[in-house]
Amino acid sequence: MKQKVTIGKIWGLIYPMLIYVGVTFVITMAVTFLITFFRIFAGGGYDQEAITNFTLNAIYNSLMQITLISAVATIPIMLFFIYRDVKQEKLNHRYVKYEKVNPWKYLFILPFAYFNMIWANIFVGILQMIMPDFMLQSYETTGQVIYQSGFAIQLLTAGIAAPIVEELIFRGLIYKRLTRITNIRVAAIFSAFLFGLYHGNWVQAPYAIIFGLVCVYVYEKYKSLAAPCVFHIATNTFATLMNHIMQPEPTTATTNVAPGTDGMMIMCLIMIICALFAFLIGFAISKIVNPKEISE
Repeated sequence: MKQKVTIGKIWGLIYPMLIYVGVTFVITMAVTFLITFFRIFAGGGYDQEAITNFTLNAIYNSLMQITLISAVATIPIMLFFIYRDVKQEKLNHRYVKYEKVNPWKYLFILPFAYFNMIWANIFVGILQMIMPDFMLQSYETTGQVIYQSGFAIQLLTAGIAAPIVEELIFRGLIYKRLTRITNIRVAAIFSAFLFGLYHGNWVQAPYAIIFGLVCVYVYEKYKSLAAPCVFHIATNTFATLMNHIMQPEPTTATTNVAPGTDGMMIMCLIMIICALFAFLIGFAISKIVNPKEISE
């Protein structure tokens, strides 16, 4: 039986995101204070304009590091809320336990993540060709922050830390809480759209929505939050590696240059092939991974 929609339930969908934003803000302010402090007392003098410019530039160049620290700091907070939710479900006799999936079956997630990453990236790339400039520009700052960072920090932040905290928030808390008040399909769609909006720009939003839906599929098949975490980490890691190999120079990735007819046909063909492979692997997962409910 589904629970009633209340202000408390709605707030429960919002505050995990706000906490992450709040942690990021606090850490950003702390880093700003430290940078300003050392700039003043390390022989820099007290030229307000010079200090402001130095601090803003230093913060801008450290945004990926700040994101990494914020994600790591937020992970235990989200784990606590998930633990509290599970405890409450057990008290209300709503908790359902499933047998653990053989670790070897998690290997199916890796090619599933790779082919989904390829076709979704091409799809979004095609969308970018028809996006107006204001949509493309919404990603400009994000693209600059990501691609100006070193490969190692990109891998640690975008490849590992960010996927974990985002899965804890959007699948472990938001999606799971939505399933208590609505059916799985509505919960999947709504949480995926929240995931897209959370990214804050038109370029990443469609990609995030697609992957929000796929992450729910993986979560439901494996009945474990570890599965979408593996999927998300694999996806972002593959994307980071490919970007590092194919784009050695920093770029904002917002140029709207349309390929020729032959290039478009090749892109569409690759997208279709990768989508087909992703579908087949997803179908295999649906047949091979079926953890049974454990009665307590």
